[in-house]
Amino acid sequence: MTYQNKSCVPSLRSFLFIITVIFAFFITHYIIPVRVPGSMIHPIKYKIITGTFAFVLDFSQIFESIIGIPYYKTLNTIVDSFDQIKIRSFDHGQVLYHDQYIEDVLVRIYTPSNMSKTFLSPVIIFFHGGGFFFGSIYSHDTMTYHMSMYSGAKVISVNYRLTPNVHYPIPIEDSVKVVRYVMDNYQEFSIDPKQVFLCGDSAGGNIAVVVERQIRHEQKSIIRGVILLYPLLQLVNFRLPSYLTNSPYNILSILREDILTQVTNFYVNTSFAKNELFQNQHLSSDDYNYFYSKVNLPIANKDHLVEKSHPDTWKLFNENISPLLADDKILHNSPSTFIGACTYDVLLSDSQLYFERLQKLNVKDIVYREYRIFHGAMTFVDFPVAFNEAFDIIHDCAHYRLAPEYPFPTGLEDCYTVAKYLLEYQDSKKLHIDPTQITLADDSAGGSLAAIITMHFTTQSVEYFKFLYYTSYHKLSVYLNETINKSQYNNNHTSVEQKRQYQPITDDHEGDPSLIEKAKKALNPEVSPLLVHDEQLDKLPSTHILSVGHDRLRDEAFIYEGRLKRAGVQVVHHHYENTFHGSITFLYGSLALDIAREMVQDIVEYIKENL
Repeated sequence: MTYQNKSCVPSLRSFLFIITVIFAFFITHYIIPVRVPGSMIHPIKYKIITGTFAFVLDFSQIFESIIGIPYYKTLNTIVDSFDQIKIRSFDHGQVLYHDQYIEDVLVRIYTPSNMSKTFLSPVIIFFHGGGFFFGSIYSHDTMTYHMSMYSGAKVISVNYRLTPNVHYPIPIEDSVKVVRYVMDNYQEFSIDPKQVFLCGDSAGGNIAVVVERQIRHEQKSIIRGVILLYPLLQLVNFRLPSYLTNSPYNILSILREDILTQVTNFYVNTSFAKNELFQNQHLSSDDYNYFYSKVNLPIANKDHLVEKSHPDTWKLFNENISPLLADDKILHNSPSTFIGACTYDVLLSDSQLYFERLQKLNVKDIVYREYRIFHGAMTFVDFPVAFNEAFDIIHDCAHYRLAPEYPFPTGLEDCYTVAKYLLEYQDSKKLHIDPTQITLADDSAGGSLAAIITMHFTTQSVEYFKFLYYTSYHKLSVYLNETINKSQYNNNHTSVEQKRQYQPITDDHEGDPSLIEKAKKALNPEVSPLLVHDEQLDKLPSTHILSVGHDRLRDEAFIYEGRLKRAGVQVVHHHYENTFHGSITFLYGSLALDIAREMVQDIVEYIKENL
């Protein structure tokens, strides 16, 4: 006789009932009430993430009231725990990482696995966000992993001490110590001291700006650039347009008034009440006028101001706490800056105002991007909460730098760095390449870069060849970052002596002296490789040139071919008379051209013959 314990059935039903009730409670109290701002993408996923954060915050605060452990410690423990359970489906060993201490500060260092040990890498030193009171190298791990993978640079993520256990300036001091040590001991980390970038998201963006200024003030090696991702840049005015627009939505349940008030009080060691900050009742009329004079904006509504400032208000105007409000002289000397802002973010106005101030001060190399997503999106790059837009931001801030945002010689330097890396890479088997068979190629303006970079390598004992198609040796205003006068296209920017130096002579008219002086930059062989001296040409490798008939650049290809042949360089020149500039890109789809396939086939044949 078989005995069956039927009591387990109701127990299972009870368990499922309890789970269902809890799930229903979670959905009705935390997911459904979430308000989605505007036309945000992925609204359901956003609701789930925001509702989950609200639940974690409530749990942490209830836990504090029962046990006495501060809610921010519980919050940090929960957030950091995801580092241990995340699904690393993306991790195929492209980036190696390890933790260590630098000047008693914990850091996590990411290194692309294919990086040569003899190669001095660019480095991105990263400061995580979290309102100065939560977040860590663990909470931002996947984000910094991808930043290293996309950029090909080392990334050093800094675990600075958090508030309220410490206050300003401790997080800044921790971060400065790390940056200073890394720059002073660059050989220990195999990094290029001239290619140091500082990066931070949210509160970490604040730290990145302030640290760069302190390093600059110490007259250390210059920071190459600053990457700011939805940064917190001021703690003075909480009624800027983006606050008024986005505060009602409590973005991620973190950007709500009570939490943001604590961000200020914890970091600056102040005692503001929520209604004081978010009604600007901590500001006097003089405070308000001073703020708007700094950001060069007309003064907005002053209805909520008070006669006398809050006793702690003066602290908020410190340029190391609100770097947006720094003097023009400090901002004018800012390095190259990338600003990635989010549309659905109370901090959006901070980014916009900072960008406008840098622009008005004519700071070079500023890039501003706004993404129609919410604050903190970059940390959501793990399955199942990943957002494609988060990867877009990471990709953009690590991407190839183009004119006009990055004028000459930035593009040339980037291309040269990649080519040099391939030529010098010691373990070429990992890349599956033959280092003796390297080709440099590109079209139009890129053809000019290929020619210049090849000339840079003429002193190296490697076998390689290059090919150029419909080459471009023209000078672009955006590339040179200066205006090219239209009269220069009439050859008024060159003297007869300059014209006779290169064949064929187009005319024998003496140019305008003022234009000749202005054109010196455009006639630099690093911009116009057609003008290089003969002694550099005879060292060049076998070259393939592709040109087309309907193209302003056609004659340049023939002139360059003639100069190479006279220098004894082997040249194969394919000319396609009845097609236009750019036609090689029309390979597929309804606009495909037979001539484009013919061009590609000719290039392939040339490569095969030279292998």
